[in-house]
Amino acid sequence: MTPKVYVWKLSEKTTCKATELYKNKSKPIRHNPDLRLAGQALRRYAINKEFGIPFDSMRFEDDKNGKPYIVGYKNVYFNVSHSGNICACAVHCKE
Repeated sequence: MTPKVYVWKLSEKTTCKATELYKNKSKPIRHNPDLRLAGQALRRYAINKEFGIPFDSMRFEDDKNGKPYIVGYKNVYFNVSHSGNICACAVHCKE
């Protein structure tokens, strides 16, 4: 399978409602929370679109190196990146 890349450009009208979710967290926010949530949504969308894994079946955990993976789907690889108001997710299945 050829890797697929999904891109989401957030509009300038995107509100910072996500910031409210993170205000009371003990850890400092390193990234724009709107992009962080967009990345999580885009990751789920891309995985569902490419591999048909239902949204409610996706449970993410981190491996020993801190790389997230989908529990029960070790052959599905993905990576999310964001900058400015653009979020991208690459997905690939190693068979």
